Amino acid sequence: MTTADTIAAKGLAAGNAIWSAIEAAYDAGLNWKHARRNFDLAVEALCSDMPDHERPLFEANVFAAIPIAHLSAVERAEIKSNAWSAYVDFNAHDQRGEAA
Repeated sequence: MTTADTIAAKGLAAGNAIWSAIEAAYDAGLNWKHARRNFDLAVEALCSDMPDHERPLFEANVFAAIPIAHLSAVERAEIKSNAWSAYVDFNAHDQRGEAA
């Protein structure tokens, strides 16, 4: 497993954990219309101190954890595109670092 694969997998795991926390809060009375906003805020707080070259890959994969029922087709396509672009960009950055 590459470094990019590891970061992507950890991002997806974090996204699943955040979404599970939001579902639990909803079960306890959270207004569901705020679920996505709360998810976005949690991701922003979680990623704020990550290294600049790792954050886009991690963050894009966090968003991949949002269940498709809560996303439009456009949002799903954007999330997939962002995850792939971040993966490619991370690997390019990693290769430039190894070449230096």
